[in-house]
Amino acid sequence: MSTKDRFLQASGQLFRSQGYSGTGLKQIVSASGAPWGSMYHFFPDGKEQLGAESVRHAGALDNERIRSAFARAHDPVAAVRNIFKSEMRRLKASDFADGCPVATVATDIAATSERVRQACSDAFSSWEETIADALVGHGVARSEALAAASCTLLALEGATLLSRTHKSTKPMRNAMEMAARIVQDALSDAVGK
Repeated sequence: MSTKDRFLQASGQLFRSQGYSGTGLKQIVSASGAPWGSMYHFFPDGKEQLGAESVRHAGALDNERIRSAFARAHDPVAAVRNIFKSEMRRLKASDFADGCPVATVATDIAATSERVRQACSDAFSSWEETIADALVGHGVARSEALAAASCTLLALEGATLLSRTHKSTKPMRNAMEMAARIVQDALSDAVGK
């Protein structure tokens, strides 16, 4: 793994559990195992640049997980359930400390940094597009697919927040069922047309 990737991975993990504001550069450098001087070599604009690139990196990784879930599942409803189950496993494995690396940064700093806000927006949009593309591939109209994808993402992110807060997978399980119904309804509507 390259030094830059080590910074991106370390910052993503720390942002996931502590948020952007709660994570210092020294902590990121220490967690990366890279020399301090190399931080400014790769991120000359400092923490804001690192934050934006970290969000883009984490967003791309999660987008690939979403794409993979749809590719592996026998239908979109099963894929959505698998995405939620994967998030439940991540929450449990971290004792509910780890949230979404994009959402934690977005709620923390999106109002104060346009650069970071845009990176968060781009990540969320890519996830919605990936979900929508999968639904379109099963005959759902583009506008309906985007609406279902947006609702699925809203359910996932909201459930992550509530699950972390309550230290329980119950919100995630409830949201999973709701998102599965939304996707099933979009698929049923496509068949009925």
